[in-house]
Amino acid sequence: MRHVLAFALSCAGLGLAACVSSPTAVDPSALERAWSPTELQLAESIRWLIAHQAEDGSWPNEVAPHNTVATTSLAVLALTLDREPSRQESNKEPVVAGVKWLLGQMDKHGFVGPRVGSQYHYNQGLAAYALSEAYGKSKSFLLRPYAQRAIRYVLAARNPDKAWRYDMPPNGENDTSVTGWMVLALDAARRAGLEIDEQALAGALTWLDEVTDPATGRCGYDRPGSGSSRVARVNDQFPPESGEALTAVAVLCRELCAEGRGPLQAKQLTLLRGRPPLWSGDGLGNDFYYWYFATRALARAGDLPAWSAWSRVLETSLADAQVREREQAGSFDPVDPWGHAGGRVYSTALLTLCMHELAAAH
Repeated sequence: MRHVLAFALSCAGLGLAACVSSPTAVDPSALERAWSPTELQLAESIRWLIAHQAEDGSWPNEVAPHNTVATTSLAVLALTLDREPSRQESNKEPVVAGVKWLLGQMDKHGFVGPRVGSQYHYNQGLAAYALSEAYGKSKSFLLRPYAQRAIRYVLAARNPDKAWRYDMPPNGENDTSVTGWMVLALDAARRAGLEIDEQALAGALTWLDEVTDPATGRCGYDRPGSGSSRVARVNDQFPPESGEALTAVAVLCRELCAEGRGPLQAKQLTLLRGRPPLWSGDGLGNDFYYWYFATRALARAGDLPAWSAWSRVLETSLADAQVREREQAGSFDPVDPWGHAGGRVYSTALLTLCMHELAAAH
């Protein structure tokens, strides 16, 4: 813990480069007057996240406390990846506190959080992703070994020649959803200059090939043709066919592994275009997980008409969905298939990350 405290003190003095920049000379109020509606929404969601951080630095998961590592990691990512200079200084302390809390949950093997339930690798993938991004922005020599340790655990949890699922040590089972978060963590680590095994990315592509229908481009969950997972009597009221979540994961992973464009990508982008991010008032048609992966994938795909169409619909949906009143103003109700596991921090942070992509395109 002495090292964790030293990291926090170092960040307080030295700064997390991307979210610890010196304040700009621009008058924030004048800047906000020139912002687009999406940028104004983004500012409100950032304010909500900062206001709802706990004193210990975490962003508590009010519906599933054992997933607090995941919600804290998503919030850290939402603040760390904020490109707006006028907010970077105000994001500084929350990011440092959130990273410090994550480091306090890490064991000697690099695993972050409690081993509760069967799906704790989602927590690990998100924590490794957040720590890698934070290190990439800060280049803090104190943070580097912790981020590297989290990535080593990710690598150790991979099935030989394939991908990831729930078990450690790995038992040969793979799924596209867990694999997606692990690939995002490895991509962030590689960009940050941390050590990764390129064969892990090759194994992820092998898995995606195995579960993708070459005729349609549709990617499955744990076998070809399998749709997004649902839990009986918990979230099975949300129709999996309302989105193309796993296809979106596959598109983004291929792009990050430098294997994006080609006939298969064209088929997959057609599937994404056919499932736009339409806001559903009853919540049953929403899938924020899908919106996030598809937004990132389409922003990178090089298909301007597809991105333009997607971004227009997403902007309208986010404007309709964001809470405008009282203490939850700026947040998003967790009305999608995974709101029961993530709560309001999950929905707000994930959609904030979507808004970062929209704002970057303006």
